[in-house]
Amino acid sequence: MSFDEEINSYVLKYLREKHPDQYGQWTVEDVRVQPRWKRVWTWWSALCHYREKNYFQRLEDVPDGLEAVRVIEGGECKKYVWCDGKYVYRQGITKDECRDIYGI
Repeated sequence: MSFDEEINSYVLKYLREKHPDQYGQWTVEDVRVQPRWKRVWTWWSALCHYREKNYFQRLEDVPDGLEAVRVIEGGECKKYVWCDGKYVYRQGITKDECRDIYGI
């Protein structure tokens, strides 16, 4: 399975679970035809929702000591690093920047 296929399947699982009325009938093909930036952003959101690959919904939910984590808050995917016993903000990507980076 390619990376894109993996992302598409994961995004579909998340959308069906999170919004069954809106996406319950969607297929992987429905996800695949969405702009790439939307699939990437939704994939990041899914990772936060399921707390996988060091992605979390809130910084308060992150256990201490992970080297680096990402949190989506305020329309930005923020990267924090563990430094001197606390998480320090390093960089972020907004939805607009995600669109500029990943395009259609």
